[in-house]
Amino acid sequence: MMIGSEGGHLWGINYIKKDCVARKIYTSPVTRIIWLPLKYDPEGMTFLVGFGDGVLRLMTLHFLTDEEIHKEVDVIDHEEEALPYEMHLLLQLRFHKGRVLVMQIDEDKDILYTVRKRLQVFEILI
Repeated sequence: MMIGSEGGHLWGINYIKKDCVARKIYTSPVTRIIWLPLKYDPEGMTFLVGFGDGVLRLMTLHFLTDEEIHKEVDVIDHEEEALPYEMHLLLQLRFHKGRVLVMQIDEDKDILYTVRKRLQVFEILI
């Protein structure tokens, strides 16, 4: 499960174990999050995030190996624990000048619709 905040925080949560598995911080508020259909990512690790500044980011969760986790522990604050996943940016687009209010993928899972203030709608072929 992904959770975003007005403060630009993005968290990946393992809802079964109830713990954080990944996190990232942006300067713009997170307004919408949707997972890509399994048609495009059979692993179910890719998601799209809409932001308050109109940016859309296509991201994926990358599982860290034990070696990568140990490297991360060496560079992070010792009060924080290393997390098992990292969020990787795959693509960044900006169709809106304002806040992304709605993101929806059509029934056939071929078109992404985004809406901003003043009901300006964009259709993006996936």
